[in-house]
Amino acid sequence: MAAKVPAAGVDLDGAVTVNESSADVDFRIETNGNANMFLVDGGNDAVIFNGSTSNFASSSQAVQVYNSGLAFTSGYGIQGGVNADRASINLTSGSDGHVKFNVNNSEVARFTSGGLAIGGTGAANTLDDYEEGNTSDLTLSPGTSGSISLQDGFRQLSYTKVGRLVTITGILKITSVSSPTGAPTFTLPFVLASNSDTGEITRGHGYVVNAAAAENGDGGLIIEVLTAGSATASIFKTDNTTNGLRDFDSTFATSQAEICFSFSYFSA
Repeated sequence: MAAKVPAAGVDLDGAVTVNESSADVDFRIETNGNANMFLVDGGNDAVIFNGSTSNFASSSQAVQVYNSGLAFTSGYGIQGGVNADRASINLTSGSDGHVKFNVNNSEVARFTSGGLAIGGTGAANTLDDYEEGNTSDLTLSPGTSGSISLQDGFRQLSYTKVGRLVTITGILKITSVSSPTGAPTFTLPFVLASNSDTGEITRGHGYVVNAAAAENGDGGLIIEVLTAGSATASIFKTDNTTNGLRDFDSTFATSQAEICFSFSYFSA
């Protein structure tokens, strides 16, 4: 006696099994323009969307993505683009759990437990950190003596950290000074790296407006980050004497002076 098909809106109460005998047969659902819009491939243990058995790559990949569709298999990964002119995504089997991105069957990037590896699989190729934010309220500390006070609302700098590269921008505004001497310093959001051959040293750039005693209208600043492992930057004024650098002290710092920053450095 043939089984009855339930009417629309009627739920099947209990498990439903198709092909319990494990025969090598396929199950297909066709659309108006595609004979394999949904295909259960009995021989390859795969579920394929908008594709056919000729697109099938390998049962070692759990999910296969083609230009023509998506395929699920019994493995552990996601795979795509079987043909050489297709891009693909591959969630590899086994214990590594990498998500790989391929173009023309060549890997170009992968997600690992350590981050995103681009152009290689080693630590030097792995992006493991991205962060955006603002510093806490900063203070400018004169190198030797005196003080420099900053205005509320102009005490923070913005930063973006991509891997080890930190970029800082913003404006600090001075409200008052008290005989500052020496190059003032401020705190960075991340400590300076320690690279080979002092490759970590940074001399960034800034600009100051309304500064006292600016030579020839020059408001240029140099932001130095020199000591590996330190989170402190120093501010110097550019001019035409003393090898081109002078301390940004009472000679230049004045009330209402605005110090603009835009520089990058490598963090540890």
